[in-house]
Amino acid sequence: MKKNVDFSILSPIYDFLGSIVFFGALHRSQIYFLDQLKKPDRALIIGGGTGRFLVDLLKSEKVKNITYVDISAGMFAKAKKKVSALGKENQVEFICGGLEAVPDRQYDLICTHYFLDCFEEEELCLMLSKLRGLLSKEGEWHFTDFYLDESSSFIKTKFVGFLYFFFRILCGLKVKKLPDFKKLFNGTELKGETEKYFFRGLLRTAIYKSQSLN
Repeated sequence: MKKNVDFSILSPIYDFLGSIVFFGALHRSQIYFLDQLKKPDRALIIGGGTGRFLVDLLKSEKVKNITYVDISAGMFAKAKKKVSALGKENQVEFICGGLEAVPDRQYDLICTHYFLDCFEEEELCLMLSKLRGLLSKEGEWHFTDFYLDESSSFIKTKFVGFLYFFFRILCGLKVKKLPDFKKLFNGTELKGETEKYFFRGLLRTAIYKSQSLN
């Protein structure tokens, strides 16, 4: 993510704002597949925001080691504070940075929740390719984000457009259009295993795995 984009201004109210606007659906969509998660040795959460999902993952006690990455100093500080209150700092490697700061190692679980919508499709292709290379042979990629297709209503389309406008004004986000995530993941040699929709189809969570396993 470009360095002039910063979500720090929203860090004090981000979780509250998401809960109010989406009636808790943002959080429910992120944790929906958590109970089905196997016990991966190492997980990567990139674009981890305030650390709400990070805390959920730690509380599940299913992952031994977690690498949390976020470029926003405000979000980063919020996440560290939450983990410190939980007393599980020894399980988390905190990195304040973007994709380039992600350690080059294999991860059994990669989580991108409401993060990939911050990038144009051209940049996303490179990002997905790199992250795909970091996923272990039997690893899972848990993806959650907004969803639009040709059948999406005028109201949904305009709502997503408003969200981009909102984040452009407050945070400097340059993206104006939601990427076609299904098309992009089809080019990663990963296979969608299962998916679930929330908030009348506007939010989608999915699990992707290596096709070589099927």
